[in-house]
Amino acid sequence: MARTPVAPLTVSAAPPSPPPLPDPPIYRELMRAWADQGRTLPGRHDPEWARLAAP
Repeated sequence: MARTPVAPLTVSAAPPSPPPLPDPPIYRELMRAWADQGRTLPGRHDPEWARLAAP
C-alpha cells in the first residue's frame, strides 16, 4: 500500500499587538498630584515598601 505525501503544517504568527495607548491627561495629572504629596505610585519603586519587605 503506497502512502500519499502530506504537506507539512505551517503555523502562522499572530499579528503584533498595537502599542499601548498613552495615559489620559486626567490620569497623568492624578499621578503628578500623588507624587507631589509623596504618595506611592503604581509602577514606581517604593523605598519604604522595600525596607519593610526586606528579610
